[in-house]
Amino acid sequence: MVRKQSIKDVEWRLPNAKKNSRPIANSTVASFELIVLLYEQYGDLRKVYENLHYDAEAKKVVSEYLKRNIYNINIK
Repeated sequence: MVRKQSIKDVEWRLPNAKKNSRPIANSTVASFELIVLLYEQYGDLRKVYENLHYDAEAKKVVSEYLKRNIYNINIK
């Protein structure tokens, strides 16, 4: 059986989540890179959210963290 590769390549999980835990959001690599770029610039997810104007997918990912009161993450 062949599985179609998902369009969403990046899985976003909570900090300190277990290895096989369910992700809180999925995104494309382009959205991931935009979030990383803005996070490196501002260092706070609240500022990243404020500066996401055109990528609704990235804004949704960041909002999932903000709903859980997580403002700083370790992006590798």
